[in-house]
Amino acid sequence: MRLNLLLFLFSACVFNLRSQTDSSAVPFVAYWSTGDSYNFKVTKVKQKWKDDKLVKNDSTQYIANFEVIDSTEKSYKIKWTFENNLVNTYEIPEKLLEKYPECKRTEIIYTTTETGEFVAIENWEEYGKMMKDVFDALIETNSGAEKEKLTAVMAPMIESFSSRQSIEGVVFKELQYFHFPLGIEISTTDTLEYQEEYPHIFGGDPVKGRGILFVEEVDFESEYCVLINQAQMDPEQAKVLLTSAYRKMGITGENLDEELKNADISIRDDNRYAYFYFPGVPVFIETMRETKFQMDKEESVGIEKTIIELID
Repeated sequence: MRLNLLLFLFSACVFNLRSQTDSSAVPFVAYWSTGDSYNFKVTKVKQKWKDDKLVKNDSTQYIANFEVIDSTEKSYKIKWTFENNLVNTYEIPEKLLEKYPECKRTEIIYTTTETGEFVAIENWEEYGKMMKDVFDALIETNSGAEKEKLTAVMAPMIESFSSRQSIEGVVFKELQYFHFPLGIEISTTDTLEYQEEYPHIFGGDPVKGRGILFVEEVDFESEYCVLINQAQMDPEQAKVLLTSAYRKMGITGENLDEELKNADISIRDDNRYAYFYFPGVPVFIETMRETKFQMDKEESVGIEKTIIELID
C-alpha cells in the first residue's frame, strides 16, 4: 500500500517537494528526537450482522506508549509498549502466563525512515514464535472433538503469526495506520487515485484494490491536517482471499467452490487521519473496514474499526 502510493506521488510531478509555507500542499514529515514519548488509546471494534441481525459486537481497548529509542539521519527506531489483552481474549491459563509473561505486556520494536514511514518490525520472529507456542499450548489443553475444533478455528490465527508480512500488516495493522501519512506530501485541493495493496492474512501476495486520498481540513498556522483515505478491494481478489481462509479453517463442502465463485463480496475502507503534521504526531485516527458477503441467499455484513487517540 505505502510503496504504490509513494511511487504514484513521485511520478505525479505536481507534488514535488515544497516548503511548509506553500499553501497548496501539506508535507507529513516526522521531526522526532530520541526520548520523545507519547501515549495513545487504541480501540478495536468488531461487529457482524447476518440477514440484518446483529450477531457479534466485540471491542477491546489498550493504552500504548510510543517511544523513540534511537534516531539517525536516515531512520528512527521505535518501541511500542502496551498491556496485552490476550489473557481475556483467549482465557490463557495461569501456567502459560508464568511461562510467557509477554502475554501480559508486549514490546514491539520497529524502524521507520527519516520521514517517519513505517519500515519493519525487528522482533517479529520472537513475537510470532511466542504466540504460536501459546496457541499450540492452548490447543493441547483440550482433547478429542474439542481439540480438533479448536485446531481448525485457530489455524488461521497461528498462520497469521508465521510471517513478517502478516504480523506487520494484519496483527499490528494499527502501526500501519499510525504511520500511513508520514513520508508523503499531498495537495490540499486535488484528490489522488492510486492502486491499493491489502496484506494477505496468510502471508501470500498482496490483494489488489483501488484507493483515493484527499485533504478534508488543514490549518497551516497550527500545522494540523485531516486526511481522508478511502479504498475498495477488487471483488474477484476478495473471493480468492475468502476461499483461502475457508480452506485454512477446514471449511469444506460439495459445492463450496461453486458457491464461492457465484458469491458477491465487497470490502471497502473509509479512514480518517487527524495529524499535527509537524512534528508528525497523530491526534485522532479512525479506520473502518466494511465487508459485505452474500452466498446462497445468506447475507452478512462485517464492520471492523480501529481508533487511535492521543491522550498525552
